[in-house]
Amino acid sequence: MSALRTLDRATGLHGGDHACWAYSSRRAFVAAAVASLREGVRRGERLLYVGSADTEVLTADLDGLDDRDALLAEGRLTLHHLDGLYGPPGVPVTEDPVAVFRRTALEAEARGFPGLRAVADVTALAECPDHLRRMAAYELRVDAMIAAHDIVGVCGYDERRVGDEVGVLAALHPLQHRTTRAASFAVALRDGVLDVSGEVDAASAGDLRSVLEAVQDVTGGPLVLDLHGLDFIDVAGARALARAEARVVDSGRPTGVRGARSSVRRCLELFGLSSGDGEVA
Repeated sequence: MSALRTLDRATGLHGGDHACWAYSSRRAFVAAAVASLREGVRRGERLLYVGSADTEVLTADLDGLDDRDALLAEGRLTLHHLDGLYGPPGVPVTEDPVAVFRRTALEAEARGFPGLRAVADVTALAECPDHLRRMAAYELRVDAMIAAHDIVGVCGYDERRVGDEVGVLAALHPLQHRTTRAASFAVALRDGVLDVSGEVDAASAGDLRSVLEAVQDVTGGPLVLDLHGLDFIDVAGARALARAEARVVDSGRPTGVRGARSSVRRCLELFGLSSGDGEVA
């Protein structure tokens, strides 16, 4: 699984990379989007650009992309309004957006493209706190899907509009760019194993708690916490992990913890959590 990596540019990404590009200036996000898509052009990838603006604005965003009009005309670059893929905020979609994304990737592969690159400003889906948990569950699922295919995914979030909750959404991406607060931790969910990497302290324990709630929403059966990549956790973070484990156990699902280094393990033991071989119990 991928450990937390921080980004200072939106290039150098490869198939399987899932990045959060949090921004405080839309102009800066557009510049990052163009740079990433330009890299995709050089690599021969199929390109998607998604946002909540109309087609005219999305097209203008990509003025700096060489041969933009030719790419659009030949269908190698496609522009999508956010509602077309995910539905308006609060309105149930008729098809699972992760399935739509997967189908697009498979179609790109069938057409001979070496991969799919999707850059999407998904701020509008997350700026309402009531939608945060649904969006977090989506990001967990799409992260696993991206890792299994030749897909580069860049998810843009306006930190001014999303607010403090952007920390939760950023943590669901192994690669993170932040402007208002440094990246702290990341999680990745694969086949019932939740990998946690980075550092969790009092400032980020609330984000971890929200992430763990989203994990419960999208999993069933045994759940293992893999803490090999967790460099540090304090009492607040350990309490969040212990409460999450208790909720999973109360729901009748076995859990296990593995891979914690000695300093992390000592903190976990304060709350009755131990790190063994990851066997569920």
